Amino acid sequence: MEHNAPGFTDKNTMIYGHNMKDGSMFHILTKYREQAYYEDHPVMLLLTPEGNYTLELFAGYTAGAGDTAWKLDFADDEEFMDWIGNARGKSTFQSNVELTARDRVVTLSTSAYDFKDARYVVVGKLTPDIR
Repeated sequence: MEHNAPGFTDKNTMIYGHNMKDGSMFHILTKYREQAYYEDHPVMLLLTPEGNYTLELFAGYTAGAGDTAWKLDFADDEEFMDWIGNARGKSTFQSNVELTARDRVVTLSTSAYDFKDARYVVVGKLTPDIR
C-alpha cells in the first residue's frame, strides 16, 4: 500500500473517513451525488495545524476497488492530466474548476453502499488559504 508524503506535497493526497449513518464524519460527501448540492457547496476548507487550504471541488463519483481514484504517483504531467480528465468524466456533478499539471489535488474517500467495496470520492484542487 502506498502512502502520501507529509505536507500535501504529492500530486494527489488521500484522506479517508467513515460514512457514519448518523450523518457525522464523511457522510456529507455522498451528498455531492447531486448537482444542486455541489452548486451550494463548491469549496471546502481544509484546516491543519501547519496551515489552512481551500479545496475547489471538481469531481465526485462512486469508485470500486480497482479504480484509479487512489493513484498517488504519476509518470508525467500528461498522465496526471489524463487522471483528472478521467475523474471529471465519471463525476456526478459538473464543475468549471480549471486545473493545470502544476496543481495538487486532494481526494476525500468514504464508504458507499452501491455495491461491494464501493467508495464515494470527492476530488478538489488544493490551494493554500492566504486569508
